[in-house]
Amino acid sequence: MAGMTDFNLIVEAPPQIVIDAISDTTVKVGRTKTVTVNTNAAGSIIEAECASPGIANVTVSGNSLTLEGIAPGSTTVTVTAKKNDYTDGTATFILVVEALPQIAVETINPVSIKTGQTQEVTVAANVEGTVISAESQNPGTASVAERQQADHCRECRREHCDYRNSRKGRIHHRYGTVCRKCFVPESS
Repeated sequence: MAGMTDFNLIVEAPPQIVIDAISDTTVKVGRTKTVTVNTNAAGSIIEAECASPGIANVTVSGNSLTLEGIAPGSTTVTVTAKKNDYTDGTATFILVVEALPQIAVETINPVSIKTGQTQEVTVAANVEGTVISAESQNPGTASVAERQQADHCRECRREHCDYRNSRKGRIHHRYGTVCRKCFVPESS
């Protein structure tokens, strides 16, 4: 045919967005964790979806995922990265949601004191950093004053490493907790 030219048309697939591997992760119920998503295509729009929304919630802000634990269990999170002139990239990871530890407070034995006297009662919990509060069931008869664990000797008010850093350095007796330096044994 006159005036016609043959040519080959090559259509190339757009480049693929690659999302860097995201490690499986853990979060506790009621807590959040942030995970950063990195791709080979700057300016990618990141989307994420949680397979079990009853276990966890995922929100996206820029290239950061905020993972929120809702109920104990595990779920798959699928991350998608999109950008014009690129093929979408996807990655998945497992999110495990753990229950918060059960806090147990040691049993407090009944305390009897006379009018006008005070009695210090030490209360401990099985989870470090637990804040313990107390109140009197009958404020007209007895009151409660809360005190956090001190980092000093009850007697001299100085910081003592043997008091602060070691239970072996604490000596409990009827006057409370004092350092070894201030302890005077009761005479019989």
